[in-house]
This record gives sequence, C-alpha cells and structure tokens, in this order.
Amino acid sequence: FGISDEAKAQAFEVSAVGAWPIITDRLSILGRLGLYRAYVKESDSLGNQAKHHNTDFTFGFGVGYDVTRNIGLRAEWQRYVQMGGGEVALGESLGAKTNVDVIGISALWRF
Repeated sequence: FGISDEAKAQAFEVSAVGAWPIITDRLSILGRLGLYRAYVKESDSLGNQAKHHNTDFTFGFGVGYDVTRNIGLRAEWQRYVQMGGGEVALGESLGAKTNVDVIGISALWRF
C-alpha cells in the first residue's frame, strides 16, 4: 500500500577501553565496556511518530595501530544491547528491542 516506516537512533555513552599490545608495541587488540543512553524516534508515511529513551550496556572489540607516538588508527566492532522499547518497534513488534551493531574506523591524536 506504499506505507513506509523509518527509525532513527542516537546514543551517548560512557565506556572504558583497554588495549593490549600484540606482536609489536605498535599493534594492539582493544576491548570496550560501558553504558549508553539512547533516543529512538520512529515515524511512518501516515504521520505517526513514536519516541523512546532507554539505557543499557555496550561492549566491543577491535584492533589499533600506532602510526607514530601521537597518531593512531583503530578498527572496531561495537554492540549496543537491547536498544528500543516503549512505543517504538525496532524488532518484530511494537515495543520490541534489538541489538544494534556498529563497525567503525577512527583516527586518534594524542597530545
């Protein structure tokens, strides 16, 4: 019937990252553990809107490489556990929660 549905999510987090050198001092594996606060907004083409906030755990892992003493690169996978709920349908039904996975590449500048 041409009805569309869209959900957008934003999250703020506090997390700790631990790094352990492997092979050389420049290459390391990373682990992340923390808490997030998410805001999810869902809207459809009929003009219906729903919003929901929730807080839960986040965790992840990745690799890091120090190009120089001050510049580094990271590749990470991170999961936001059970995002959604309330009047928002991120899963199969209204109020369902789902895990949100993020893959990221980042650059670090240490000073």
